[in-house]
Amino acid sequence: NNLDRIFGNIRNRLPRAALRTSVIVGVPGETEADFLALEAIVEKMQFDHLGVFTYSDSDDLPSHRLPNPVPPQTARKRMDRLMELQKNISNDRNQRYQNETLQVLVEQQLEDHLFSARTAFQAPEVDGVTFVKTRPEGPGISVGSFARVKIIDTLEYDLVAEV
Repeated sequence: NNLDRIFGNIRNRLPRAALRTSVIVGVPGETEADFLALEAIVEKMQFDHLGVFTYSDSDDLPSHRLPNPVPPQTARKRMDRLMELQKNISNDRNQRYQNETLQVLVEQQLEDHLFSARTAFQAPEVDGVTFVKTRPEGPGISVGSFARVKIIDTLEYDLVAEV
């Protein structure tokens, strides 16, 4: 399979590369067999980040004329199944960063001594974030700057760090 070969090469050459993709479920004509094949790919490829969306129909789209529309509730169940699968994959993949020191871009101060930041492998608005804790007596960080942080906890989609 081409995906196996391509992703295998990426992971062999760049073990720390983050693989992400987005998929749409519930496109007219999608069968249960099609969905099961997609589910198997997600399981096998172990994407670091996966976006799953349900097909949104509109009569001005060429796909609107395709036969065998998928009921919205079926598409939603398929999305939920993939997201449940990905939650476990993402949690496992995030654990490899436990106790690592990483560079993050500080994006937002959430409250006193708590910031939201992103590593190089966390895409804005679609992937998890890194929550950075600071101590009153410790080094400070500021929004818009880079900081070196140590990962102290991993969550399903996010990381928790301290300066």
